[in-house]
Amino acid sequence: RKATNWSVYHGDRETGFTFHCMSEALDKGHILLQGMVAIRPDARIADLEQEKALAAAEETPRFLEMLVNREAGRPQVGEGSYFSLRDFQRIRKIDDPSQHSSAELANRLRAFGLLIMNIGGTWYDVTRLSTTFTPPNARNRLSFRTHDGVTMQPTRFCYLPLPLYRVLRWTGWRLPAVH
Repeated sequence: RKATNWSVYHGDRETGFTFHCMSEALDKGHILLQGMVAIRPDARIADLEQEKALAAAEETPRFLEMLVNREAGRPQVGEGSYFSLRDFQRIRKIDDPSQHSSAELANRLRAFGLLIMNIGGTWYDVTRLSTTFTPPNARNRLSFRTHDGVTMQPTRFCYLPLPLYRVLRWTGWRLPAVH
């Protein structure tokens, strides 16, 4: 689930796609075709997904030819891996941002697009974090200090500025359970 996101989160240089035979065991079916796309430092998840889809589409005629010819493919090597919906939900939920470094929060936000953060006892759907030089205080209730001593504050919530986000929340609007 969300393979491209996990590739970005883990700092991989590439993300890829695989056409493989299905088997009862997870990630054990023979591989027919694979392809990779470079992960550029400025790449957005949507761009990488589109690049992978286009690369896979280019390989589709070759894949279909392999199926028609009943090619067996090659066995997978090593242990299979899988990230579940629970893993995805867990990595995006931040109970206490002070327990994470600023780099870790930035990396999670880049990879997963939205963090569900508990800031001052209230949960927010954060889509942008900024570094600030104003220390956290009662006047700036959304700022917090990270584990590495950096003061940060969310500046976008579901891609919206805080006042609009608050209006939507006040109306009872909620994000779907799975994003």
